[in-house]
Amino acid sequence: MRVFGNKIEGAKDQVIGRVAAGLSELGACAGERGVTVKIESHVDFTDSPTLGEILTRADSSHLGLLWDAHHGLLRERKIARSPFKNWASTSGTPI
Repeated sequence: MRVFGNKIEGAKDQVIGRVAAGLSELGACAGERGVTVKIESHVDFTDSPTLGEILTRADSSHLGLLWDAHHGLLRERKIARSPFKNWASTSGTPI
């Protein structure tokens, strides 16, 4: 199953906490059904530190990352960071 975020509105750390808590709960339900949930990189959720933090806090083997190169590259133009650096900093995260 694929899920994705949009705009981060409010305090980023609080948003990350809410998203991680929701994904943790979703991961538990998914695991009971033999399903993997993947968060897709999208809009404000395209940088490795944010996505890595969400997956770390959610802490479920039934969650992973779907790296949408299109959205990542659009963001790259704004933050001038190589997509290969983004990918490398998520190593160890199930993709």
